[in-house]
Amino acid sequence: MQVLLVQPPFVQLNAPYPATAYLASFLRQEGHTARILDLSIELFHRIFCTTGFARIFAEAGQRLSGRLDSFDAPIRENLLRYLSNADRYVESIDRIVELLASGDDALAHAISTAGRVPWGHRSEGFLEANDGVIAAADAPLLASLIVEDAADFIRFSLDPEFSLVRYAETKASSQPDFRVVESAARDSWLFDTFLRPLVADTLRAADRPDLVCVTVPFPGTLPGALAFAGEARRIFGRDLPVAIGGGYVSTELRALRDPSIFAYADYLCFDAGFGALAAILEHLRTGVEAFHKTIVLREGWLVAHGFDGTDLERFRAEPMYELSGSPRLAEWRAVDERAIREVFPDYAGLDFSRYVRIVEGTNPMHALWSDTKWLKARLSHGCYWRRCAFCDTTLEYIARFAPSSPERLHAHLAVQAEATGLRGVHFVDEALPVPRLVRFALENLRRGRPLSFWGNARLDRRLTPDACAVLAEGGLVGLSAGLEIATEQGLEKTRKGITLEGAVASLAALKANGILAHAYLIYGWPGQSERDLMDSMEIVRQLFAAGLVDSAFWHRFVLTRHSPIYAEWKAGLRPDLSVIEPEWTFGSNDLAFEGEERFDRYGTKLDEALGAWMNGEGLRRSVTAWFTFKVAHPSVSANRVAHLARAAQRRQSMPDAGRGKRAIWLGGRLIAEEGRGGTVRSDRGTGIVRLAWSYRNRLHRISVEHARARPLIDALAACSAAAGPAAGCTIDDLLAAVEAPGCEPFETTKPFHALRIAGLAAICPPGFGHRMFDRGS
Repeated sequence: MQVLLVQPPFVQLNAPYPATAYLASFLRQEGHTARILDLSIELFHRIFCTTGFARIFAEAGQRLSGRLDSFDAPIRENLLRYLSNADRYVESIDRIVELLASGDDALAHAISTAGRVPWGHRSEGFLEANDGVIAAADAPLLASLIVEDAADFIRFSLDPEFSLVRYAETKASSQPDFRVVESAARDSWLFDTFLRPLVADTLRAADRPDLVCVTVPFPGTLPGALAFAGEARRIFGRDLPVAIGGGYVSTELRALRDPSIFAYADYLCFDAGFGALAAILEHLRTGVEAFHKTIVLREGWLVAHGFDGTDLERFRAEPMYELSGSPRLAEWRAVDERAIREVFPDYAGLDFSRYVRIVEGTNPMHALWSDTKWLKARLSHGCYWRRCAFCDTTLEYIARFAPSSPERLHAHLAVQAEATGLRGVHFVDEALPVPRLVRFALENLRRGRPLSFWGNARLDRRLTPDACAVLAEGGLVGLSAGLEIATEQGLEKTRKGITLEGAVASLAALKANGILAHAYLIYGWPGQSERDLMDSMEIVRQLFAAGLVDSAFWHRFVLTRHSPIYAEWKAGLRPDLSVIEPEWTFGSNDLAFEGEERFDRYGTKLDEALGAWMNGEGLRRSVTAWFTFKVAHPSVSANRVAHLARAAQRRQSMPDAGRGKRAIWLGGRLIAEEGRGGTVRSDRGTGIVRLAWSYRNRLHRISVEHARARPLIDALAACSAAAGPAAGCTIDDLLAAVEAPGCEPFETTKPFHALRIAGLAAICPPGFGHRMFDRGS
C-alpha cells in the first residue's frame, strides 16, 4: 500500500523530526511504499521567500493602515521601520534563507556591512552590542535574528499564534475543549494563505495514498495537523483514511471524551505506533477490525482497541467508551516490541538542503539544538531509570525500556550519512544508556570515526572518567542531563537516583574530556521553599563558575496526570499537594495545583541570571542580587561545588588499575625513541627503553625495561579501539603480557599510571551495564 507520512508545522527547522523516518523505515521493510511530507520546513519556505514576504507586507500594510497612531511610541517606531523596509525584506529574504540553509559566502560578507539588510529589534540589539561591526563569520547569527525579527512582525501584525517552531501552542496544550484548537486551525490567516495552498499543490502533484498518517509530537503541531487533514479530505474525499498519532496524542488524549477530532481522522493511534499502523493496514486490506492501541468512532461510541493496564481502567470509567479486545493482540505487541528495538530511521526522500540553521547565539551547547543539521535517531526506547517523581512514568514512551544494538544502529546511520551527506547524529533518547553509548562510540572508532553525536543522558555513576574518555574519542560532542532541583534534598525529592556529589563527578569527567554539558533545571516544585530555590540557584551558579556546565535552562514545574507524584496524590499520600482537577472533554495532561502561582515572580530573574552565567558574566554576584525583591539567602556553602569538583579531579588523577575491565587504548602509536635519550644502559647493565606517544595532541613519555617494551607496544596495539572488540583484551591480559622476571609488578609502576591517565581506558566488559539496564536499574 501507499502511505503518506506527514509532519505538520511547526517543529525545529534544522532537521526533520524523526517519527516519520521511523515509520517510513518500518513500512518499507514490510513491503509498503512510504513517502514523507515535512510540512514544517515546506511551510517555512512558503512564508519566508520573496513571494511570501510580498504577501506578508501587503496584508500587514492594509491591516496597520490608520492604526499606527494607536500604538505607543516604541512600537510605532518599530512598525514604521518594518513597513518602510518592506522592499528590502522582500528582495533579500531568499538569500538570507539560502545562507541559513546551505551557506552563501558572498551574502555573508554583504550582511557583515549590516546596513544592506533590514533590521528589527533583535538584529539591532545584536549590532549595537558589537558597535555596528561584525565579521562575515557572524553573518549566520545576524541572518537568524533577521528571520526572528520577521517572525515577530508576522506575529504582531497578522497572526498572534505564529512562531518559527510552534503554532497556537498555548491553545492546544492540555486544552480541555477541542473547539478552541479547531478554531485556531480554521481561523488562521497564515494557514489559509500559505498552508492550505501548499497542501493542495503537494497532494495534487502525487497519487492518492491508501493511508495518511499524521504525527503530532507537540501541542504546537496540532492546529497544523487539523488544517492538513481537512484540506487532504477536501482534495481526496472524506473517505481518505487518516490516522493521527504521536507524543501529543499519547500524553494528552488518553482520556478523550469529545469525538469531534474524528471529523479529521479515522484512527487515533497511541504509543510506539508500529503495531497500530500494522493493524490499520491489515484492516484496510481485509476489512477486519482488530486494531492495536487505537481509538475509533463507531455509531457515536468511542471504541478503544488493544489497550491494557491502567488504560482499561480509565476507559471502563468513561460511559462513552466501548472496549474491544483484539484476537491478534499478542501479534501486534510483538510487532511493536521488535520494531522499537530493530527499526531505525530512513530519511530517504527528504531534501536536507531545505533545512535551515537558526543560530541562537554564541553558546556552543545551544548550537547543537538549532544551528546544526542532524540525523535524529534513538539508541533506546523508553528510560532505564523511569522513577523520577515528575515524569510520565506510566506511559510507554518512558516505561517501556527497549535498547537497540549499537553496532547495528551505527551501521544503519553510516548508510544514512552517505545518502544525506550529514555526519552528525542527535540521539533523541529519554536517557541514553551509557554502556550502549560507549559501545556506539567504540564502533564509531573501529569504523574510522565517520560520525559525531550528542544526546540526553542521566548523570549517573556510569559516566566515569574512563567512559567519558572513550565517548569523547569516539565522537560524543555534548550531553544534556536533568539536575532539576540542584541540591541533595531536591534530588531526593525528585527521585533522580543520583547525588550532588555523583552529578558533579560525572560533569567533571565530561568536561575533563572536552564534552559539552547542559543542565535541565526545575523550579516551582510543590511545597518548595524560597530558600530551597535559592540553594538550587546557588549550586547552579557554582557549576558555571567551576566550568562544569556550558548551558542550562529553568523549567517551571508542571504536574502531569501520568506522573508518580499525581498517582500518590490520588492515593492520598501527598497531603501537602492540592491538585485542581479541571473539567475536560479533550486534552488533559498538565494539571494546576494550589500555591503554584507564588513562583510566578521568580522566572524572569532566574532566566536573566542564567543568561549572564552562560556568557561568563555575573558569576561572583550573589544570587539574591538578581532579584528586585527580598529573597532568602542560600544556605549552601559558597564553595560546595568547588570542593566536590576538586575531590572528583583528585580521583581522576589517581585511577585504579582497572582489573576485571576491558582495556581500550585511545592514544597514538607507541614509538621507541632512538639515539640520545633513547635506549640506554643502566649501571647494572639493564636495558631501559623510552617510549613516546601522543594523546589528544600532547606528547607523553615513559621509560620501561627492555623486556617490557615490545610486549607493551603489542598489547596496546591489540586493545586499540580501532582494532575492534574481537582483538580486544582486558587490563588483566595487558598486565600479564608485560610482566617481566625480577621487575616490579607493572600495575604499581609510574609508567602504568601514566598510561592510565593518558590514553589507557578501563571499561566494563560487554553485557555488564546492559544486563543492569535491562532489569531497569
